[in-house]
Amino acid sequence: MRALAPVSSMAAAAAVLLGPLAGPVVAQQPGDPLTLDEALTIARVQNPSVRQATNQLSLNEPERWNFLFGELMPSVSLNAFSTGYNGNVQRRATDNFGNPIESPTADWVYFSNTRQDLTLSWQVSGPSIFNAMDRRENTLESRSAGVEAAQWTLRGQIHRQFFEAQEQTALLEVEEALLDGRQIDYESAEQRFELAGVSRVEVLNAEVQIQQQQIAIEQQRGAREQALLTLRQTLGGEEVPGIAEESLPIFEPALLDAERLVGTALSNNPDLRSARANVSDARIQVRESRESWWPTLGVSYRLSRNAQDRETSALLDLGYDEIDIGQNFGVTLSFNAFDNFFGMREQQASSRVQLANQEITLDQEQLQVEADVRSNLVALQNAWRTLQIADRSEEIAQQATALAREEYALGLLTFEELQETVEQEATARRQALTSRYAFVDALIALEESVGVPVRPQGVSQPGGETD
Repeated sequence: MRALAPVSSMAAAAAVLLGPLAGPVVAQQPGDPLTLDEALTIARVQNPSVRQATNQLSLNEPERWNFLFGELMPSVSLNAFSTGYNGNVQRRATDNFGNPIESPTADWVYFSNTRQDLTLSWQVSGPSIFNAMDRRENTLESRSAGVEAAQWTLRGQIHRQFFEAQEQTALLEVEEALLDGRQIDYESAEQRFELAGVSRVEVLNAEVQIQQQQIAIEQQRGAREQALLTLRQTLGGEEVPGIAEESLPIFEPALLDAERLVGTALSNNPDLRSARANVSDARIQVRESRESWWPTLGVSYRLSRNAQDRETSALLDLGYDEIDIGQNFGVTLSFNAFDNFFGMREQQASSRVQLANQEITLDQEQLQVEADVRSNLVALQNAWRTLQIADRSEEIAQQATALAREEYALGLLTFEELQETVEQEATARRQALTSRYAFVDALIALEESVGVPVRPQGVSQPGGETD
């Protein structure tokens, strides 16, 4: 099986924690080309950024228990065992009226004691419990938004890097195909040299073109390896022997409605979710500052056992005879309004300013998201028109090259004229290919800004994604 062993214990947890984006773990044989679905699955488990964001979710359970027993339930303090041995001498005493007099017996007195205490205490300041509940819910929302943002960013990275590697592979195939054409030109030049007695310079120039094309192939092979290394790093170090060919999600962008995309983005963009969570947190802070005037109610109960006697008789005494048992119950009500009056006023003003700033930030984020969506849609439409022109140019250039090679074989064109046509075809083929992937890149950028896939039905949806 493929090397998913380093995170095999995390796969099941990731399927739950990562939500609907987490597809099934794909089994893969060593050396098999990596598909886009497999790349997405591996990255969701092994990518460091997503793992860091997902690790934050492990704090939810401990914080839930801490909230339950720290805010809602009374706190418990238990003194399980306390024993001691003391001695003192008192040279002054008091008479029946409480006046200090000389002690008739100024001797050392030794005594010991053993004590246990159980204390229950609970306090609340106004509606602080409800504020704590809201803050906890907001914290959970922030962490969930953080995980989804990391997942969505990762999704865009994997798509972009996978198609980049596929583009470099396709360009390598184009360069190799161009080498075949250069070989044809070389053979045609040799035939003309042998039959028509043309200058051998044409043969040498044709051979130079072959060498130059081989250099281009090696450079393109290096670009392909670099793209695979970049993908490997995003996959968390997973070995990438090669990638399987994935159909390109190319479609007519006129099917996309700008207003609908903007509305979807305002509801689903991960950055906006985080900004809204920040606004909610600022509102909680405003409520807490306003409610700091509320009195604090405290309730406590203590049950104690105390064994004490002269000398060492009560040392380590755990018996039940001749011990003191006490119970205490108390209710306190303290007013905080006069403790730090001006400090509270400053805190209220600060929290209101913070809330206003967060709301402004949210408005800015919404405007930026809307601008990004509209700009990326325009870029996608431009990429579509460029792709149509590039495809037509490639078709024309291929026809021109085929005719030019026939005319060169018949002696109607010079070698320089042939090579000019061949270079135009090479440029057109490269432009057509890069235009296809430029469209895909523009589509990925649009989906990143919207927050959900926007491809129409019938277009490739890797990883089981749906619009």
